[in-house]
This record gives sequence, structure tokens and C-alpha cells, in this order.
Amino acid sequence: MSSDPLAGTATDSLRIHTFASLNPGPRLLVVGGVHGDETCGTEGIARILAEFEAGTLQLQRGELTLVPVANPLARRRLQREGERNLNRLFRPSDTPADYEARITNVLAPLIARHEVLLDLHSFQSDGEAFSMIGPRDNTGTLEPFARSYEEGQLALHIGTPIVVEGWLDIYAAAWRSARAAPRPTRPPSTSAAAPTNTSAAAAATA
Repeated sequence: MSSDPLAGTATDSLRIHTFASLNPGPRLLVVGGVHGDETCGTEGIARILAEFEAGTLQLQRGELTLVPVANPLARRRLQREGERNLNRLFRPSDTPADYEARITNVLAPLIARHEVLLDLHSFQSDGEAFSMIGPRDNTGTLEPFARSYEEGQLALHIGTPIVVEGWLDIYAAAWRSARAAPRPTRPPSTSAAAPTNTSAAAAATA
């Protein structure tokens, strides 16, 4: 077996598990492993799959789709990203320029046919699990949105002790600051990332 983490990318595929009830209802997509060093979402999905297999969990209505590992290359590397951060640029392309762009072309239409998305992440420090929701309803150009009530209800149903909102304002301020700051010339550099142990299932983004 090759030790090269890029080996096998040409034949990579996403494992997608779908359960469809005979009773109509909403379609929920649950995604884990967007970042390769965050394993709790994948483990949580594995537990759900085992419960379905054992017959201890049944889908009452609608459709449930589970993606345990959204970024196989990052998971093989046990690093946050494969070639780049999948969570920072998610736009389908006719000419995908990197590994994450190819993933986007598979995930984007899958997301589009579901009413609800639950994106599972992990964090490294001790602390309680939390849900991250947002933005609030708005008609702006950065992230127009009109489902904040439903998103809040989903967070309450998940039952995490902490709910975080307002991230869009923070991202917008950081984006404006980055654009306004001068860009110094950077010399060539080399970086390395070590495997990271995650401790708790953390963010749930509807």
C-alpha cells in the first residue's frame, strides 16, 4: 500500500447512505469529516448507521442521507484539509481546479435536493458541544437567508447547551479588514501539519 496521501485520489468516492421512508416528510442531509482531523461527526454517523442496521432506529417519515467522510483525502492525511479548506470555498465548477472542487461538484447537488443540512464538526479543547446557526434573515449580498426561525428550532431540537449565532457579521468584518489591509510580499515557505486528536462533537450547522 502506498504511503503517499495523494495516492488513490483519482478513484476516490464519497460513501453516501440514504434511508427513505414510505411516509412523506422533510429530507435531511448529515455530513461529517469536512475536515480530516475532525473525526467525531464520522463516529456519530457510524453509530446511527449501526442502529439502523440493528433495527433499533427507524425512519418515521421523509428521507435521511448520511455522508460519514466528506473529504477522503484530508481524512487519509488526518489533517484539516486535503489541498485546501473545503469549508472556505464551496461553489460548483465546470473546471474543478483541485481535489476539494471535485468534492464540491458531488456534494452541491446532493445538498440542493435536501431541505435541511446538518454539518458536524469537532474541536480540540475541552468544552460542551454547541450548535452554530446563522445568519439571521436578510436580503444582503454576502449571505441572503430566510430560514432563521427553522434553523433555531433545529438547534433547540438537537439540544446542545450552547447555541452560537452572529458569525456572518464576524466573517464580513474580517473580509472587509483583509481587503483593506496592504498585502506584503511573502517569501517561499514550507509548512507541515501533524495528526490532531479531537475530543468532542462540536458544531452543528443547519
